[in-house]
This record gives sequence, C-alpha cells and structure tokens, in this order.
Amino acid sequence: LLLLSLLVAWSLGTFEVGLALRAEGELSLGPKETGIMFVECMVVMGLTQLLVFNRWFPAAHTRLLLAPGFILLAGGLLLVGRASSAQELFLAVAALSAAAGILSPVIAFWTSLAAKNVQGRGLGWQTSAASFGQAAGSAAGGALLGVPFLGGPFLIAAFLSISAAMLAAPLSGKLAALSHRSSRGLVSQLSR
Repeated sequence: LLLLSLLVAWSLGTFEVGLALRAEGELSLGPKETGIMFVECMVVMGLTQLLVFNRWFPAAHTRLLLAPGFILLAGGLLLVGRASSAQELFLAVAALSAAAGILSPVIAFWTSLAAKNVQGRGLGWQTSAASFGQAAGSAAGGALLGVPFLGGPFLIAAFLSISAAMLAAPLSGKLAALSHRSSRGLVSQLSR
C-alpha cells in the first residue's frame, strides 16, 4: 500500500508540473486555461470521491477499484503527454483526476485498516510515501519533459501506473481477507 501511495503521488507530481509546462510551452495556453484545468481536476476528484465513498457503495468493495484506477491513471497520463489541443487536454485531465480521486482515498482507507491499532503510524508512513512520490514525480515531470527518450515523464509515469495495477490486482484478495477479519470494525461502520 505504501508503494502504491508513492506511485499515485509520483503520477500526480508528474502531471501537475508537466501539465503546467506543456500548457504554457507546447500548447500555448495561458494562465487562465491552465487554471481552469486545475479547477477541473479538483472538481472531478471531489465528485469521484463522493461516488466511491457513500452509503450505497460498500467500503469493503473499494479494494476492487485499485487496479482499474491505476489503469485509468496510466491512460490519463498518456493522454496528457500526447494531447495536441486544449480540448484533448481537458479530457486527459478528467481521466487522470478521476483516477486520482479514486486511488488516493482508497489507499489511505486500506492503509488505516491494515495498521489496526497503530493507525496514526500507518497513515504517517503513507503520507511520507506520498510526499516522497510527489517530490520525485514533480522533479521527473520538470527534468524529463523535453527528453524524447521513452516519451518523457508522462510515459514513465504511465509505465509506473501499469506496474502499480499489476501489484494492486493480487493485493485486492489480501485486502478482502483483511476486511473479513475486521467485519465489526471500520469497514462495517463505513458501509452503513
């Protein structure tokens, strides 16, 4: 879960820096358009979180969203890196934001549940992993943007996201066992 948290944050860091640099440079978008895309990101993430964490979607089932979320994240990253117009970029931002809106709280939820009696410590480690990933992804997003080798930072982040999806798929079964052991705990409370 810590590695998955790091990889989500890496992708977001790459996206944030890369989007700003691509929008201003290659796509000649102004600060207004770039700002609107970041607002779009916030709104889509918020709406996605409302869809995932509500009384009608059992919290124990959120583990099933990890692998698809990383695949959607990879697709959004590839679209951001290949977008040739503002419209394509808006679509890419929506996909990437939806994925991040799913993955970040789902990983935090399961990290908290797995930490059992030391939830503060578990969430502290998760925050540290995410902070490191954000810093590394931001650095990669800026440093590698003009490098054509491997398609630049978006392709690298997409590859890392696909790798995370492959890690998340078998993890889902382990988390199912964790949710069964904790049936009287946090999962059952949030599922009501």
